[in-house]
Amino acid sequence: PEIGKPGDFSLRIFILKKPATDKATLRLFEESAKDGEVIHNVELPLTISPNTRKVRVFLSSPSATNCEKMEEKTFLIGKTFLPVEASVNLLLKKSSVIPRGTQLEAITVSDGIAKLRFSPQLDGENTTCMKQKIRSEIEATVKRFPSIKNVEISVTGKTPEETLKP
Repeated sequence: PEIGKPGDFSLRIFILKKPATDKATLRLFEESAKDGEVIHNVELPLTISPNTRKVRVFLSSPSATNCEKMEEKTFLIGKTFLPVEASVNLLLKKSSVIPRGTQLEAITVSDGIAKLRFSPQLDGENTTCMKQKIRSEIEATVKRFPSIKNVEISVTGKTPEETLKP
């Protein structure tokens, strides 16, 4: 669409914790560039499906001396048609070794290979052991899906070979 004209958009929402109720409100708005006030506010009522699924993620302790030791944790999330993506997003929220603010920017799964691209925060200034813990958490969480045999991890602006290297 032209600038200033409404256009179509899509939005995917991941609910990482089972809500107390099946009712919710989706609020879409824009903040005025002039003064930061809310403009173009739209509120849409939603009904959240009570269906849930178990998701397993693998977490390591930042203080553990063994760089590969992890613990499997199970969480309930809302039913999704994108379980790999939902699992990785949950891992980003629950991990104590993945840097805060890290976002999953893209994911593709094809021919047994999951390719994940994260925001640059993932590959920050970490020790070799911490980078190994980050890689291990992501790989173990994604490889638990039977259709995934290999995982390629990258960050925006780097190849998988350059990402999480000592």
